[in-house]
Amino acid sequence: MLCGSALTQEFDVASVKRHIARDGEGNGSKMTGGPGTDDPGRIVVTNRTLRTLIIEAFSIRNFQIEHPDWMGDLRYDIVAKVPAGATHQDSRIMMRKLLEDRFELKIRREQRDLSVYGLTIAKGGLKMKQSAAAAPGVTGENIDMTKLKTGGDGFSQLPAGAQTILTNYTQAGAKTIGARQTIPKILTWLTGEVEKPVFDETGLKGEYDFSMVWAPAHNPNLDTATDIFTALTKQLGLKLEPRKKPVEMLIVESARKDPIEN
Repeated sequence: MLCGSALTQEFDVASVKRHIARDGEGNGSKMTGGPGTDDPGRIVVTNRTLRTLIIEAFSIRNFQIEHPDWMGDLRYDIVAKVPAGATHQDSRIMMRKLLEDRFELKIRREQRDLSVYGLTIAKGGLKMKQSAAAAPGVTGENIDMTKLKTGGDGFSQLPAGAQTILTNYTQAGAKTIGARQTIPKILTWLTGEVEKPVFDETGLKGEYDFSMVWAPAHNPNLDTATDIFTALTKQLGLKLEPRKKPVEMLIVESARKDPIEN
């Protein structure tokens, strides 16, 4: 469900600008700082699309938003000063207010019945391992994927201290490695792979480590490999079951391409 909190909290100061791409930069995007980090008084966003900013600010998943195409292409930089004592949820409310003020963002919400999957624990029981307690890890957006080492099975390996999901594709299939991942993060990954929304019916809490070898639907060797549905059950002890579910959608009606900077 989308949060309906009144947007009364604001950043102390904020700069919002169109991102200027540098040669060889690529589409890498970062968000650093904010409540709960080593720099709680400042949030720095670099090279973020408006689509991603909206998803993060409104705490929705990728399939819950409809928007003009340009919102997934144009990129922006934000530097915002966070008031002392603000929580992570406070900062999300402040970001919503910022998007409304600087981009003149106009949205509406509506319910739709969608074909989805429910993620359940398979009959044989859960096979993923719960992660050991550790300090915050290195997230995917801070890992240089070009420097990953290749293991004996021909797939890339995650560096020590990683906290992300990595899928490595070869002609033989795919291998997905998850390090210290929550069920919500696993749901997001699965939604992208099966191209339908996936909802949690496991009741699992905490963080998990897993490794799964499977064959994407577009892989020519699918008849000699394991599809993602079978791999989930046999290797992770999870199952995807078809469902029909009402889902709240966020529809973007209008927004500025060039934000009001100050």
